[in-house]
Amino acid sequence: MERLAAAKAVVGVIEKEIDLRQRIGLLPRDLANLPRMENLVFLLDAVVAKLRERGAGPEVFEELEAIMTPLLQEIDDADSIVPVGA
Repeated sequence: MERLAAAKAVVGVIEKEIDLRQRIGLLPRDLANLPRMENLVFLLDAVVAKLRERGAGPEVFEELEAIMTPLLQEIDDADSIVPVGA
């Protein structure tokens, strides 16, 4: 019985940690979107590496950031309305 109570306590702490990370923006609010975001970040890392290899200037990276930031935010915001106290 004690092991079950301890396991429930651990699960509760993990849930609170996930909620906190979602609220401060370290995790997407809808964790189902996490694989999509990870794939996009992997792709962006490859693109950035190739652009650096080719000697792209800072303006290229600023433009890429301006394009991709709203897309990543859109993925994170999709179905992510979290009521206060939820």
